[in-house]
Amino acid sequence: MKTKQYIAERKRRKREENLELHIANCKKWKDNNPGQRSVHHWNDRLRNNNRGDEQIKWKDFSRSEQIRMNAIYTNRNERNQIAGKWEVDHIVSFEDGGTHHPDNLQVITKKENLRRYHENTND
Repeated sequence: MKTKQYIAERKRRKREENLELHIANCKKWKDNNPGQRSVHHWNDRLRNNNRGDEQIKWKDFSRSEQIRMNAIYTNRNERNQIAGKWEVDHIVSFEDGGTHHPDNLQVITKKENLRRYHENTND
């Protein structure tokens, strides 16, 4: 029986060998799924929000946390289709030690998000 690690490594090698095809497939998926974010997006976003040695990746979240995270961003996308200008906000900002975890996320208006940001920077 093949392990998850073996399968992931094989997929990674195949993707690297066929990089142009992989990029074309990603673009095709994005074109067919407007307004949705791929797992690549979440991994990139989480990787860019790391601090020091902390390596947070999509796969590190439990399945229930992934579902909750998806629900938060889907909620934001649905609100944007109706009224626009909704954002996912970190309740405790990264600067104050917050994380990109579903317990620390909320959907608020862009105006409210800017107000919260300016309140935090003026403290």
